[in-house]
Amino acid sequence: MNYGAAYLERPKPLAEDVPTEDVIKHAVNTIELAYGKANLIVTLQCTTPLTTSDDVDKCVELILNSQDADSAMTVCRVQERPQWMFRFTGSHLEPFLKSELKGEWGIRQTFEPLYRPTGGVYVTTRSLLMDKSRIIGDRCLPWETPYLRSFDIDSEDDLKLIEAIIKSGLV
Repeated sequence: MNYGAAYLERPKPLAEDVPTEDVIKHAVNTIELAYGKANLIVTLQCTTPLTTSDDVDKCVELILNSQDADSAMTVCRVQERPQWMFRFTGSHLEPFLKSELKGEWGIRQTFEPLYRPTGGVYVTTRSLLMDKSRIIGDRCLPWETPYLRSFDIDSEDDLKLIEAIIKSGLV
């Protein structure tokens, strides 16, 4: 509270493992009672600590400068291609995408770029969240962040990796 921050306590039903959209909708409803209707909702996830204020600003700008976007989010290019992924059937490995790993499928440079959400920033129009219970819409715009700032903390190993990135000075 020293810096003017405030927090909302979630009701018990929202304090469990529930969809993020339900938690954000509760926060929006609570905040709108005090401050009026919002146009855009910005979701920042604390598990992505390498997200910057510039990432937030750029995602907001993307929507504000668009004629039809309903959302924007931070993304990074995927490093591990689905074309090279396998599933274990219990007796052997089979290609995840049901295609032979040969020819063009074996040359990384021939693949179109693919992106994954970093989990850092989501900017959503109010109508998308409140009417459709979604934070990522069908007209989502990307803000590409560097791979080294894309890590999300889901395990102790993730935390160690982020600590090492910070200590290295690479970000």
